Amino acid sequence: MDATKLKEILDLHKKWLNDEDGGIRADLSYADLRSADLSYADLSSAKLYSANLSSAKLYSANLYSANLSYANLSSADLSSANLRSADLSYANLRYADLSYANLSSANLRSANLRSADLSSADLSSAINYEPFRFLIAPQVGPFWAYKKCRSGTVRVEIPADAQRVNACGSRKIRVSKLRVAELVDGAADDLRSLRDGTNPLDYKIGAEFEPDTFDPSPQVECSHGLHVFLTIEEAKEFSL
Repeated sequence: MDATKLKEILDLHKKWLNDEDGGIRADLSYADLRSADLSYADLSSAKLYSANLSSAKLYSANLYSANLSYANLSSADLSSANLRSADLSYANLRYADLSYANLSSANLRSANLRSADLSSADLSSAINYEPFRFLIAPQVGPFWAYKKCRSGTVRVEIPADAQRVNACGSRKIRVSKLRVAELVDGAADDLRSLRDGTNPLDYKIGAEFEPDTFDPSPQVECSHGLHVFLTIEEAKEFSL
């Protein structure tokens, strides 16, 4: 959408919110707002049904009670946004940044939250938010998993007493301890962690590992812990 036209709509919406003469409620349904900068914008009660807001900047935007049903918000920056009582049913929020966002009483029915960053988001009283339906990590007992290293992929054993969690919609599991059992793909030349750093972990066969700290929150995908996958295919395809 043209920036001038968008500003006009926002200005009239502000008048509508303030009950001023000539004010018109913003109707951006089906609008193409890809990569639009709407940081700090006041879109409370606005109509954004099926709008394309992929990669849009909505940092600290006020979307209180806005209709975002079926909207495409993939990879959008909604950090610190006010989404209280917003309708996000069937919205695509994949890879969206919702950190510190206020989602209290929001309608999340059938919303796609795969790989969304929900760290420190307020989800109190959110409607149809079911974090446990996203869990794939076995909640009790030991299990086998796979980890990709720099030169190969190893099979690891997760003991029964290990903490385990996966972020909402993510296939990557985070655990608090593991034992490297065997090499299942590639070479054993360099089994260090893919992540750079001064001391990347070296996942040698037979070694046991525990992280310095473990984050049990399912609201964040990449955090403190050891990251593994349930299948060798997913581990092999993983890249930073």
